[in-house]
Amino acid sequence: MDPWEFALVCRKGSLGVGHFPYHTWHKVEKEDIVSEVGLKIEYGVELEQPKEMGTFKTIGDKEHLKIMSLYASGLGYNKIHEQLKRSTKSLSDHVHKHNDSVNRSGFCAICRRAGGEYENEIVSRRKRKE
Repeated sequence: MDPWEFALVCRKGSLGVGHFPYHTWHKVEKEDIVSEVGLKIEYGVELEQPKEMGTFKTIGDKEHLKIMSLYASGLGYNKIHEQLKRSTKSLSDHVHKHNDSVNRSGFCAICRRAGGEYENEIVSRRKRKE
């Protein structure tokens, strides 16, 4: 049977045959349809967004970058808490998680996914000049 021909069999014994003509617009085997129609494919990872968890909200990727940036600029957890309205414990956990990841793997996966400047660096608090 040719690819454009078909047969249908019903459970009760009915039989049907037919053909489906090959369309000129149909993709041919081994044809690069992506470049043929002009598509540009970009591969990337979607950023993790904060999630509402009832009484609290998780920290998303962009906020992680903000925490790292503020902490590296010399702000303490209390000052960052005032700006971002996050608990100092959550802020501390994220800084430690970041630094542990850099120590273990050589990079922070969250910073890599979000394109952060501290992807390969241990983040420490630098003393600010007032």
